[in-house]
Amino acid sequence: MSEDTNDSGQQHDPPDDETLRRRTLFDAYWTEQQTRERANRDKYDNTILAYSTGALGLSITFIKDLVPLATAHALWTIKTSWVLFAVSLLLMLASFPIAGEANRQSVNFAHEYFINRKDDYYNKDGLAGKVLKWLNPLAGMVFFAACGFTIAFVWINVHDKTEGTVMAGEKESATSSRQSLVTEGIGSAAMQVVHKGTPSAAMPAASTAAPAPAAPAPAPAPAPTQSSK
Repeated sequence: MSEDTNDSGQQHDPPDDETLRRRTLFDAYWTEQQTRERANRDKYDNTILAYSTGALGLSITFIKDLVPLATAHALWTIKTSWVLFAVSLLLMLASFPIAGEANRQSVNFAHEYFINRKDDYYNKDGLAGKVLKWLNPLAGMVFFAACGFTIAFVWINVHDKTEGTVMAGEKESATSSRQSLVTEGIGSAAMQVVHKGTPSAAMPAASTAAPAPAAPAPAPAPAPTQSSK
């Protein structure tokens, strides 16, 4: 009976100050980890949408408006960038559930350290935490490599397109100049033929017109006869 009383007394002993302090630290740590886990879950859908639409829109813009595939050069660069964008996207998406698992493991380790007083669990990293340490940098490096291949594709094709436009403009300018010279030559020749010399003025006639004949004198009136008398 006394043993039962002693056992119940030991079970209901109030926690000491050190236990309360550790419990308070654990609660604060647990709250912080839960906040981070919720933030990761909230960013998951947004990241899928942003990366998918961003990579797709970027590629379509380059191919549709700047460099059509039918006339593009170094297609392997844009294809490589697509693969790297996809790998980066998958790595970033995989990091979210791994980060959630790492947070849960950290909570368990904190419980062992603060509550059970196991010093071996102080700032211990689980398997998920170790994977997460190299997964995020790897995803970033792959993403920047994909951007580099995309820039190389655009640079090569825009540079070739610019050179082609300049050469076409020079050819068109030379052709226009030759046509202009030929047209001017033909016009000059025509002007020389038409306006070879100014014709001399017409000379006046040397013979003068004969004077007009004088009017005839009136006939004399007849003399009166005896009969008319």
